[in-house]
Amino acid sequence: MARSGRENKADGDDRTSSGEPHHQLITTTVFPRDIIIEIFTRLPVKSLVRFRCVSKSFKTIISSPEFIKYHLRRLKSSTYSYPFLLIPSTSKLGYRSCPVESLYMNPQQLGFADLDHSPFLIEADRKPYWVVGSCDGLICVAIKRRFPALWNPSTRAFSVFPEFEIPEKKRRRYMVFGFGYDLESNDYKIVSISCYPNKDPKEIRGAGFSGSQGIVHVCSSKSRNWKRIEDFKYGLPYDYPGKYVKGTLNWLLDNESSSIVSLNLGTEQYEEVIQPEYQEDVTQKTIGVLEDCLCVMYHRHGDFSDLWVMNEFGSKESWTKLFRIECGRDGFQSLQYAMPLHVTRGRALLWLWSSLAVYNYEDASVVHLLSADVWCAQLYIESLVSPDEQDNH
Repeated sequence: MARSGRENKADGDDRTSSGEPHHQLITTTVFPRDIIIEIFTRLPVKSLVRFRCVSKSFKTIISSPEFIKYHLRRLKSSTYSYPFLLIPSTSKLGYRSCPVESLYMNPQQLGFADLDHSPFLIEADRKPYWVVGSCDGLICVAIKRRFPALWNPSTRAFSVFPEFEIPEKKRRRYMVFGFGYDLESNDYKIVSISCYPNKDPKEIRGAGFSGSQGIVHVCSSKSRNWKRIEDFKYGLPYDYPGKYVKGTLNWLLDNESSSIVSLNLGTEQYEEVIQPEYQEDVTQKTIGVLEDCLCVMYHRHGDFSDLWVMNEFGSKESWTKLFRIECGRDGFQSLQYAMPLHVTRGRALLWLWSSLAVYNYEDASVVHLLSADVWCAQLYIESLVSPDEQDNH
């Protein structure tokens, strides 16, 4: 018996009866290009990465700088998208991640998965590295504190920056980095601060490091050259990466008043951030970023911790106290180095320096998620942004 025309088609044949490839029919006949773009902007990055292999037309659309920027803008403006949490892997050298939403929805079954970044580890010669910060889906890491690199864990792309040459000094020093986006030049920048205390920091803790020096260098994704800018002002920062907020990097200083100093990545000028008027004496502070707003965790050791959020960057009047955690009563013994990572619907994800917890500040309940080995915690979004600047233009 003769087989039908459909049955006569060879297995795997992806052409229509007119001889056109199916993907060509999809992209040219069924949907106009602008409709396809609108559909693609609503898809997750992992799907888009797979779709690049469907056809040349799909790859052209998804890989274009205009689409990457459009997709990023839609992603950042969405109120329904959650970031991902990056923490160290327990099974091998590297990191693992999971959607932050899952930590709130099902804290008893954490969905962390090891990230596939073996090419980066090979390039880094398998040397330990640590996270500096994240911006627009790019994660900045530093290898042995001398080889900064940008890495997109969603696309597995990475790019190593030129080696940072540490200024020759005979005095004791430590390194502090920061990573963010220059809104004026539309460029990603890495900032390095070589900190030279005038004495052993243990001897002068809280004294402001009078006479100390902070030598600052900046390297942009476009230039890939380190240049020195004006030295760091107001003292020396703690040995933590700067926090990126709206075109600025912000550091908490190791001085008597625990000042916060901001570096504008466009003007490369420094400014002290005016803090809220705390009602009680402070024993410790930590700073973080919540929904693109600078925040301060204000600690009174053994008593309580308050979370303040600066809703409009640079405006003292916009500081708002979001909640207070009573140590002991609310399930926390100490919050001296706690840092807020994310807030939603009356709950806050806290990094407790070596562990994670979700605090419900409406009913003062707490759920401890991980109890050890969380020596690093960084939020990031999934994006198509390339760590190679030329791919974004």
